[in-house]
Amino acid sequence: MLKRRTDTARTPGRSARPVPDAGLSRRDFLRASGLGGLALAGIAAPGTVRRAPAATRGEDEIVRHKTVCPFCSVGCSIWAEVRNGVWIGQEPVFESPINQGTHCCKGASTREMAIGERRLKYPMKKVAGEWQRIGWDQAMSEIGAELRRIRDEYGPDSAYWLGSAKF
Repeated sequence: MLKRRTDTARTPGRSARPVPDAGLSRRDFLRASGLGGLALAGIAAPGTVRRAPAATRGEDEIVRHKTVCPFCSVGCSIWAEVRNGVWIGQEPVFESPINQGTHCCKGASTREMAIGERRLKYPMKKVAGEWQRIGWDQAMSEIGAELRRIRDEYGPDSAYWLGSAKF
């Protein structure tokens, strides 16, 4: 794990002391936060999450937003550094009792997943051994037709979706 050196001259008021134990074990915290996440997942209906407009601030001013890493259920904290509405950098949150100022390899690449130049931005289809760009409508209709064919041939329980950072 990466750990940032403490530079007290640059960050006045922040001590290099570890976060004191609040009497809650990591296991208890993760158990409690996981149950809360499941309860919230039932509340959030489709369409309730929408894109937020970027805040207008002074030009070239870097604003730090505290966020949570999306890759696993641990919930490590990240400082997202934003300039003119564009995510330009990130750092782990050093005061976080969960990650204590560290990133795993997946957490360190969170920004790249959202805006990296190697990120896939449109549907691709392999035709005659070569990848070709196709339109969203074509991709959705082809995938839907293939799923319908599988369901008709093998039954309604022949396809299902799983999603996790673990696989």
